[in-house]
Amino acid sequence: LEHGITINADNLDELERIDDILGGRSKPSLSVVGLRINPIITGGTQSMYAVSSTPTSKFGHPLHTPSSRKLVVDAFLKYPWLNAVHAHVGSAGTSIKMLAEGAAKVVHLADEIDAACGCVRIKMLDIGGGLACSPATDEVTPKWGDYAEALRAAAPTLFSNKSRRVFTEFGRSMMLKSGMIVTRVEYAKEPELSGAAEQLRTAVVQCGADLMMRKCYNPGNNSHRISVYDEAGNDLTGEREVVTHNIAGPLCFAGDYLQKGVELPRLQEGDYVVIRDCGANTLSTFSRHCSRLPPPVWSFVKED
Repeated sequence: LEHGITINADNLDELERIDDILGGRSKPSLSVVGLRINPIITGGTQSMYAVSSTPTSKFGHPLHTPSSRKLVVDAFLKYPWLNAVHAHVGSAGTSIKMLAEGAAKVVHLADEIDAACGCVRIKMLDIGGGLACSPATDEVTPKWGDYAEALRAAAPTLFSNKSRRVFTEFGRSMMLKSGMIVTRVEYAKEPELSGAAEQLRTAVVQCGADLMMRKCYNPGNNSHRISVYDEAGNDLTGEREVVTHNIAGPLCFAGDYLQKGVELPRLQEGDYVVIRDCGANTLSTFSRHCSRLPPPVWSFVKED
């Protein structure tokens, strides 16, 4: 508020705190202040990331009943400095249809608030992020153009109402395919298993739940393509016998695995494991567990 930064309050109680701060200032704040609402959009394939699916979500003020919706409109009538609405439906596993439906509910609420206030009150709509990004191939799917088409169909005034600015919060869909992790095999262990039909080889690498926190702590909802190379950088595909591997990280707990039961050319000390699509939710969530230091980051620019 002191520096005019745009902020979104999470709930009605937070609006009271903001009002107390603004009341003690000698001059008005230049901040755009919004309220985050929970539009109650059900669906999605990963419940952990569907942050607006129930009224009991920890995020935003729910619009699950007429009385709860009226509280939002009343807040805009009460606080003249409140002039924006925000919603974020979810992240991974959230469909374009769900995102567009959430944006439409934000628009409808903003129209209702403008009507109640008798003026163009809502200056900004923040429709959040959450556009998925497929890790299965190098192709970026779905595309932002697909999302734009869904928005035009569900909430056309997002594009035509010139009195409102529209903000998004794209993160994963922008960054995921811009990064990869290269980690070296420190050790490869393959104990003899009595009576086992198939041996299991464990490759211990220098990257685990410190850098790939979501993958290691919630492996069922996070997948990454893996390729392997020898110490000279040669692709090992077709060069060695393919065996079943567990790719283990360096941390001191039994859940520190990047991948389990993956079929790869037989890895050995000094080989490199390359993990694709790591430009999001990796370095930004780095954990200092076991006093780990963040890895170096190398940037490359492709020239035309």
